[in-house]
Amino acid sequence: MGTRPVLTIEDIEAQCAEVVQVGTCVRCADVTPRSTLHYHIALGVEHGRPVDLLTVSADLLDDAFATLVVEAAGGVPPASVLEKRALPANGHGFDALLLVPPHYHDYFAGLLDAERDRLILCLPIYGCEFAGDETAEIFRLLTREVPIRDWRRFAHPRTQLRFSNPVTGGGTDDAVASGYVFAGYDLVLRELANLDGVTDGFIELVNHRGRVMELLSPAPGRVVILTDHDDATRAEVDASAAADIVWGFLATS
Repeated sequence: MGTRPVLTIEDIEAQCAEVVQVGTCVRCADVTPRSTLHYHIALGVEHGRPVDLLTVSADLLDDAFATLVVEAAGGVPPASVLEKRALPANGHGFDALLLVPPHYHDYFAGLLDAERDRLILCLPIYGCEFAGDETAEIFRLLTREVPIRDWRRFAHPRTQLRFSNPVTGGGTDDAVASGYVFAGYDLVLRELANLDGVTDGFIELVNHRGRVMELLSPAPGRVVILTDHDDATRAEVDASAAADIVWGFLATS
């Protein structure tokens, strides 16, 4: 590390009130009018790691789970990109851990700029929420949809949407060069409902694994589904069953 500044408990105490040691972590909180953010930090200088590990929750204090999260990160070396790995079974239902390098997140920015250059954010996630290869720009975009500090959340699958509906005039083809935009599940459901009986419309979805689902509606109340552009996967279902099939495609880790 040379002479590079090291994050210490004194740094944390200078910025946060009520700093306490909880197992292998330093814990502190940031109380705002809207919520209370709980920080658990495993300082590299105290554990012989080349990085400092941080996990953050909003309005829920769970020392045991926070410890599990940072310990699952292990002695991860400094990284310039995201890393996604499995998370041990836990009471919150998260099945994956996302390790986020400091230039992807803003924690302690403007306060400890020199000391945060090895501060890895450890996010407990559902595996469907991130692919694990996002750029910093896309990561920040996705976190507008995924409430990453809410440990009581349901899954918010990473979804890319492309659609065209000549009846409503809606579509994404002109929105970006690829024709795909990131979308929440509520928007997918809305466009699926709008597609009903629109024979010259379509919806395409890409999930976190990069797999593609195409949805067509040849008649009111009917939906045709194809996966990965393979006509052998073509199946026609009742429109009432389509939403559950789409959710399974998007949310399966």
